Amino acid sequence: MVKGDAPGAFLAGMAGTPASLSGGPVNRAALLRESSVAVESASALLGYYSHLASMRACKAARRREGPAATHPLEAELRLDAAKALASAREMAGAALRSARHLKAAGQLDAVLDAWQTGLEASGSVRVEDLWHALEQDAAMRQGLRERGVSDELWAEIGRQVGSLEGRVFLRDGRSAAEVRLAGQTAWTTAVFASSQRGMPASVAELLRRGEFERLVGLFEAGQPLPFGAAGAGVSLEPVDLADLILAGSLLSVESVAQHKRKLEDTGLATYAGSEVGVVLFIAGLVAIAIGMLTVGLFCPGGEHETLCTAGKVLVFLGGLAFIVAGGFFAAGGVRELLIISMMGLKLDLGLLGIKTD
Repeated sequence: MVKGDAPGAFLAGMAGTPASLSGGPVNRAALLRESSVAVESASALLGYYSHLASMRACKAARRREGPAATHPLEAELRLDAAKALASAREMAGAALRSARHLKAAGQLDAVLDAWQTGLEASGSVRVEDLWHALEQDAAMRQGLRERGVSDELWAEIGRQVGSLEGRVFLRDGRSAAEVRLAGQTAWTTAVFASSQRGMPASVAELLRRGEFERLVGLFEAGQPLPFGAAGAGVSLEPVDLADLILAGSLLSVESVAQHKRKLEDTGLATYAGSEVGVVLFIAGLVAIAIGMLTVGLFCPGGEHETLCTAGKVLVFLGGLAFIVAGGFFAAGGVRELLIISMMGLKLDLGLLGIKTD
């Protein structure tokens, strides 16, 4: 049941929650640097995909001239695809380093706890209403504009993340979401959990500690991740926010890599295919990166409660975009299993606590 002013109650409930669960320091200068990289890379990526759509429409029109007709700039497009892949890696690396820093400072868990507190106050909230609340937040928009988030980039995030529909709610005391892209028929449900804290309850849990940090380090070093790494030791339980950011970041890179390989092998297709998911991945990742920056800058100290709360919502919506985007990359309609060939990494959406209907 969605209450009349559920978004307002949700945001009010989030306000005043602890900025950090560990009290660890936040390096604001480092977060600003990483956010700048993420925003610049995302702008380049989204610009590339916008250009790609124009090229595809042009090629489709030229097909009337015969099967041999190709767009004269298609060779140049292959070079642009290589640059896009480099941008995707830079964007993912910046987001992962920010997530690692905020996780160590206890702020990712604080974000998740704030979601839960807000839902306890509001009950079920529509995803569309949360995005609308962000769009109406002039203070947040001005704050992001001052930190390099252009109106064009924000509008593109809005076109992608703002196209999500569904609801967020509590399930067995945990934050959960049922979400899809506008126009889809199937819903995807995910349940979220805080990072494991305190004494490990099992050997498997002990071995799992530090896995996120290790995998981010491998990604930074350009090393292949071990097969099954992200799913190792994870049961069919709610997903950790840091793990979701890791999975979404890797899939963002792999989706662009798949596009580049296809472009090199068969040329530019005249249909978009899974590119809807690629752009949604990119928008989700930059939304999370901007949200993490906002959380890191404005949550400590508690003097910027409105901006702090907006950042927490943006991280939430970016995570939901990841979940929906993942469904575009499974062959044969089997959404539960994704094979990431470039990273040598097997990701099972079920193992990440994500269920598809």
